[in-house]
Amino acid sequence: MPGPVVLPAQPASRGRNRLRRWLPAVASTIVVTIAVAASIAGQSSMPRGDYRTIEGLTAALAARGLPCRSITYDPAPPAGVRAAAVCSIGPAPVWLVTFGAGAKRDRYLRASPPTLPVAIGRTWLAVTSDEALARTIASSLGARFRPVVGIPGRVPDPILP
Repeated sequence: MPGPVVLPAQPASRGRNRLRRWLPAVASTIVVTIAVAASIAGQSSMPRGDYRTIEGLTAALAARGLPCRSITYDPAPPAGVRAAAVCSIGPAPVWLVTFGAGAKRDRYLRASPPTLPVAIGRTWLAVTSDEALARTIASSLGARFRPVVGIPGRVPDPILP
């Protein structure tokens, strides 16, 4: 049976020199990789149309030339709703509703479908009687537009009194 394999000894300084030569390149590669990954993660963590707060939603609307005026928040939003408010965009009132997740938005739409035109974002809704405005909101924020989601003729339950 052959004995253990013995590797030839290298001078310690030779290994350190090799490490000193490669370390800056490896460190730079790691830093660039982390920066790119963080950039990608930052973009994917809040995709276009994913607004989970009324403030974020109204800021996005304002940035696209649709400023909300006279915002009134619902002090006790319905179950499953993160926040709800009504504001005016031009002469039309717009009900804004945000959710923590798309699944909660879907449950809300099934439980109380709006009978007015609605822009449906990933985690939000914008409901208004002005169909053109709802369509503009949807296209501006990367959302879906539905002229009527609920039962025709049913009076919608108001989000705010």
